[in-house]
Amino acid sequence: MKKVLTYISCYGKYFFLFVFFFLCLQFFYTAFNGDQFYNFGFSYAISRGEIPYLDFNMIIPPFSAYFYAVFFALFGVELYIFNLVQAFLLCILFYFLFHLYGNKTWILFILLCIPVGIPFVTILFQGYNFLLLLELVLLIYLEKTNKNDYLIGFLLGISILTKQTVGLCFLLPTLYFVFRHFIQWKKVLKRIVGCLIPCLIFVSFLLITKTFNSFIDLCFLGMLDFTKSNGKLLDYNTLLFFIAFIFVIFRIFCNRKRIEFYYVLAFSSIAVPLFDYYHVTLFLFACSFLLLDFVSLKYKTVAVHAFIFGFSLAIIWVGFSRNFQFHLANFKHFNYQVLSSKNEKNIKDINSFISENKDCKLIILGANAYYLKIINDMDINYYDLLNYGNHGYQGTKKMIRRIQLEDNALIMINIEEYNDYSNNRQQINKDVMKYVMEHFDLVDKIGDYYIYQSLN
Repeated sequence: MKKVLTYISCYGKYFFLFVFFFLCLQFFYTAFNGDQFYNFGFSYAISRGEIPYLDFNMIIPPFSAYFYAVFFALFGVELYIFNLVQAFLLCILFYFLFHLYGNKTWILFILLCIPVGIPFVTILFQGYNFLLLLELVLLIYLEKTNKNDYLIGFLLGISILTKQTVGLCFLLPTLYFVFRHFIQWKKVLKRIVGCLIPCLIFVSFLLITKTFNSFIDLCFLGMLDFTKSNGKLLDYNTLLFFIAFIFVIFRIFCNRKRIEFYYVLAFSSIAVPLFDYYHVTLFLFACSFLLLDFVSLKYKTVAVHAFIFGFSLAIIWVGFSRNFQFHLANFKHFNYQVLSSKNEKNIKDINSFISENKDCKLIILGANAYYLKIINDMDINYYDLLNYGNHGYQGTKKMIRRIQLEDNALIMINIEEYNDYSNNRQQINKDVMKYVMEHFDLVDKIGDYYIYQSLN
């Protein structure tokens, strides 16, 4: 019986983690989905045969989009598939965290249940930022277990293809920490070779699809415009970032031989330049790995695991039950989704308008453009992710010129988003919306959207 309990304690927890994470993603934490629908949309577009940087805009390399698209190809393009895959990846993340930090990892798990103050729940959601966190943990694990340098290099290359800025920062610990002793130059060479393999494959992809110049424009030159609507630099999130950053520097100063400290410092680049709650929270979560050194937590009983799960479920249930007016809604590709009655009706009204006008050219300018396109099986294009810094160098001017060339198109503008100035970190490009409202005719109003028509 003791062996059975030990087995359940060691491996049964992953079954409960999987169920727990799926329930959170599908039902409980729907109000904290971050960029979930955009990341869903990237993979959705790829599953339809669309090409990044050619048919639609991205400001990152497409590894994460293609990664999740594989599962869409295998099991179907559905939100619950997206969430099942993510629940499995979260279990992998915690598998390696348990190997690194033992039972102290449960502290990290409880953090993910906190929805206010510092909303760690956003870490749960799928996309390139989560994959970077997973890659950080894998790199720390591979370094601490002295695994093959080719493998470490390959993972560094994958991280560059996940998000170029953070991936390049991940290279710095290798160049500094490993190469500082010249006798280890062979280790560096092996890592460089491993890193070049995925990078060269990606460059070949860009050349074959003739998107190399577009990639450079969107993913590097466009960053010059990225912070245009970032609002105040100094606020609660920025303050937390700098406190955490100083803490990591202090830990490195106290112990310069632990390479994981350098990787966490490199991971701080994930919050630059937005410094919003989502990206800062990711960095804070990684910083918590360093805090575990000061924690002593030893136990072997299944009862403690049961208490942790029960306590965590109680936290999220209290938060969820406060939104009892929410219910399950069904839209194509988004079945069993938690929505309020008001939002569901609004979407249905807009959806009816889109269905009635599918023969017309429709341009949707709003944060939920991806969502509306997906439930209507429409292609994703450059208009659908209308954020500052997401259209290359001088992207606003490019998008206005593109709008000017549209002939007899219906342009839908989310007027509530346009008039909303409650958040000083909004990214939606209101300059493009403003141009449409000033130069085209208002012809209809549907839900949150004003409909304009271009007559060139």
